[in-house]
Amino acid sequence: MQNVSRRSGSVLVIVLLLVVVLAALYFISDPFRTKVDESTRQATTWTPENIQKNPVGYLQFSLSELAAISSKLEARVLALNTQKNQADRQAGKADAEAGQLKLLVEQAKALYLQASKDGTWPVALNGHSVSEDQLKEKIVNAHQRAESLSARVQAYTQTTAKLDRALKDLFQKQKEVAGLQQKLQSDLEMVKINQSVKDIEHIEDSVAAIMATSQALVGADAGSLPELDVLLDAPETAKIDAAFQDIMK
Repeated sequence: MQNVSRRSGSVLVIVLLLVVVLAALYFISDPFRTKVDESTRQATTWTPENIQKNPVGYLQFSLSELAAISSKLEARVLALNTQKNQADRQAGKADAEAGQLKLLVEQAKALYLQASKDGTWPVALNGHSVSEDQLKEKIVNAHQRAESLSARVQAYTQTTAKLDRALKDLFQKQKEVAGLQQKLQSDLEMVKINQSVKDIEHIEDSVAAIMATSQALVGADAGSLPELDVLLDAPETAKIDAAFQDIMK
C-alpha cells in the first residue's frame, strides 16, 4: 500500500510540474502560445476546416442557433406589441379625459361670463355653490390639466410611432431568419445525401451576420412609456389670475 501511495504521489508531482512548465511556456513563448490558441480555436469553433470535416454537424448547429434567435425575436415582438397596446389605451384614456375637461372649461367660462354680467355670485357648478374666485381656480386647473393630458397624448403617439418602427424591423428580421432557416434545412438534406460542402461555403458569414443584427434588435431600447398620472401643483392666486386672463381671451 505504501508503494502504491508513493507512486501516486510521484505521478501527482510530475503532473503538477508539467502543468507549471506548460503554463510558463504559454506566457513566455509566443510560438507556443500561438500554437495552443490555434489548437483551442480549432477544437472549440466552427473553422472552415471543421466545417469541411463535419458539414452535417455545422448545419445542425447553425439551425439550433437560428432557432434560438428566432425565439428571442418572437419574444421581443410580443413585448413591444404589449407596450404598443398599452400606449394606445393610455392615449385613448388621456384624450377622452382631455376632451371632457375642455368641454367643462367652456361651460365654466360661459357660466363665469353670465354671472359677471348679471352679478349673481355665487353660482351653482355641478350641484355645488362656488364663488367667483373658486370658479376662476376651477377653470384654470381644468384647463391646465387638459393641456397636460393633450401633451401626453402626443407623447404616447410618438412612442407608438417608435414602437411601430421597431416592430417593422423585427418583422423584417424574422423573415430573413426564417428564409435562412429554410435554406439551411434544404442544404442539410442535400449534405446528408452527398456529404458535399460546396453549397455551404459562404453560409458561415450569413449566419454570423444575421445573428449579430438580430441580437442588436432584441437588445435595442424601443423607449419607455410616458407617465400619465402626474398631479399638477396648485397654482398661487396671482398665477391663477394671470392664467385665467389668458384662458378667457
